[in-house]
Amino acid sequence: MRFLLRRLGFFVLTLWAALTINFAIPRMLPGSPIDALIAKFHGKLTGASLQAMEAELGFKNHQSLIEQYLTYLKDCATLNFGISSSQFPASVDSIVGAAIPWTLGLVGVTTVLAFVLGTAIGAIGAWKRGGKLDSILPPLFVVGTGLPYFWIGIMLIMVFADINPWLPSAFGSDSDVAQGWNPAFIQSVLLHAILPAASLLITSIGGWVLTMRNTMVTTLAEDYIRMARAKGLPARRIMIDYAARNSILPNVTGFAMSMGFVVSGAVAVEYVFSYPGVGYQMVQAVDNEDFPVMQCLFLVITVAVLVSVLISDIATAILDPVPGPRGNDPMNLLRSIRHNGKAVAGLLIMLVFVVMAVVPGVIVSGNPATDTKAVSLGMSSQHWLGTTAFGQDIWLQIVHGARPALLIAIISGLLATVLSVLIGVGAAYLGGIWDDALNLFTDVVLVLPTLPLVIVIAGYFSQHSISVMIVVLVVTGWSYGARQLRSQALSLRNRDFLEAARVRGERSSYIIVFELLPNMTSLIVANFLGAALYSLLTASTLEFIGLGDTSSYDWGTMLYWAENNSALQTGAYVWAAAPGLCIALLAAAFALLNNAFDEISNPALRPVRRLRVATS
Repeated sequence: MRFLLRRLGFFVLTLWAALTINFAIPRMLPGSPIDALIAKFHGKLTGASLQAMEAELGFKNHQSLIEQYLTYLKDCATLNFGISSSQFPASVDSIVGAAIPWTLGLVGVTTVLAFVLGTAIGAIGAWKRGGKLDSILPPLFVVGTGLPYFWIGIMLIMVFADINPWLPSAFGSDSDVAQGWNPAFIQSVLLHAILPAASLLITSIGGWVLTMRNTMVTTLAEDYIRMARAKGLPARRIMIDYAARNSILPNVTGFAMSMGFVVSGAVAVEYVFSYPGVGYQMVQAVDNEDFPVMQCLFLVITVAVLVSVLISDIATAILDPVPGPRGNDPMNLLRSIRHNGKAVAGLLIMLVFVVMAVVPGVIVSGNPATDTKAVSLGMSSQHWLGTTAFGQDIWLQIVHGARPALLIAIISGLLATVLSVLIGVGAAYLGGIWDDALNLFTDVVLVLPTLPLVIVIAGYFSQHSISVMIVVLVVTGWSYGARQLRSQALSLRNRDFLEAARVRGERSSYIIVFELLPNMTSLIVANFLGAALYSLLTASTLEFIGLGDTSSYDWGTMLYWAENNSALQTGAYVWAAAPGLCIALLAAAFALLNNAFDEISNPALRPVRRLRVATS
């Protein structure tokens, strides 16, 4: 009961924090929603209409900031979200209400499918560890977790809608079919959902597979599994009732949380397919500076995530898994890297892109912005990958795009990891009120819908530079790692070597830096790689939907120009494929390294080979 009350209290505090952040964002960042509304209607708004919109947004010149805040909270409590500025005079709740069913149908069903299939494949792979299935699938799914899902959508459109016109490539249904519960409309909806659903399934199933497999591999080493085998129980019963049943909790709790994020939709996928869901509405609201719709979507998504996190925490507390602590020796860590195939493959891929980023002039010569006057050429000896619709050399842009991609990924990953270490480890070691305050702050940031929050923040900035991108990614990317590091630090806090340091009279800063952190090396490195992967994919997504610096030559920006110049429809397939392939390869390098450090830090996950039993 005490735990439940505490979690409910967290729910209320976090909801209040989300409401406050949503109120504060338009007032803290450059520009004004009111100015945007006036510009949107070119001065044609009447005084009454403008005052009504100001009231819905909480902007009332005759009120103090406190009065505006209280009015805003009252409007939220009464679900009075106002009128859309881009779809005037439509109400915000009607726009959002129409988008939610589309997202629930697409992303919700796909999430359930990915969870069921991924959990089953992961369990079978762990049970048959060392076999052909287990040796082939994990590396594929590791790479799959790093694929940008919007690029997968572009490739599916290219293959199944443009080259082979088998499936529709846009919208939620055919415009000439009457909406309703009739066979024609249902068939149209299902056909239009195949490609976006496949994009999400391909990129999301790997996480469920790897989580289930890794957890079950550890479970299979437990004594009660050996006892079940010694009793002669059927293998199927041991796999399902003993191993899988006791390994599924991380997937179940992850599934509970992911269902909250279903409401936010898959922003970039809905954008690629012009699918009329919540994510597509979010992008449209940002493009049109429709602040009432942005704020409403942000709140709806936050409440959905909060409820799912609450359910996840309660389920975790009831089943109460307690993972054992793992210490790390930094020297052993370095030695293990050389003998891990995933680590070697990841480092080799990374080395290629580092060379491209550091010395691009050795590989290519010329300015990526130069117009060669040869528009939309195919591949040739002069232009290896052809040219864009603006006459620019694609290979030249690919090489020069490696530097900003690596800078964003590495710098954002490092800064987010530093924040995770400072807040997560500091909270665990200091304990008491510091732990409570820092942990609450971490959880508040954790449950906020990341990509929609990034889109909203980025949308308020008038100039989208790399530095702005890095700041946004760091602010939204540190909380998950802080929670992981806090859990590990709590398991180590009372270990004998730390107690000995305290008895010697060492300062807290010395104990944390020289005693505690060296024993968390692999987890910190894995946290950095995960944060870098998140930064790379999120930055590419933002650039692709036009919220990056469109004058740069980042890979995501190349995809933005390819999409906006109908590269697929005009047959310029390389322009759309090459930048996404580079993003996928660099993301795969981070994902392979991340998975390798999981194996290095947990010996139970290291690859094994099945021994063949000789028969006479």
